[in-house]
Amino acid sequence: MTVAAAIDGDGKVYVVWQDCRFRPRCTANDIVLSTSTDGTSWTAPVRIPIDATDSGVDHFIPGLAADRSTAGNSTRLGLTYYFYPDAGPPLHLPAHGRLHRVGEWRDDVERAHRSRWTDDAELAPGYRPGPHGR
Repeated sequence: MTVAAAIDGDGKVYVVWQDCRFRPRCTANDIVLSTSTDGTSWTAPVRIPIDATDSGVDHFIPGLAADRSTAGNSTRLGLTYYFYPDAGPPLHLPAHGRLHRVGEWRDDVERAHRSRWTDDAELAPGYRPGPHGR
């Protein structure tokens, strides 16, 4: 499991990870979010509504950033993630990004591109997606 964290201007911590708890029979992952203002007490995980829970799309390897000049209800977050369009074997490994203002994930700013690790149907031996490369 990959966990990503970011801190806003007030010091609130945002953490995201892949999780299947919101999917029927746990057949695919969503990206979920929890927050803390003290690092000890955390909110219950909430599902980031990227796709319908019955879509079959599998989301994983999230990345998260916070605009440290924002806080409270105007906090801006940036989320990136990889996904398989269907929880079966992929033909390529797309990466997506979303921007967030507290309470609203905006589809209209979504950007998609092919990952540099997915020019072929399978990853080259010894390589994997993400910031770590080989």
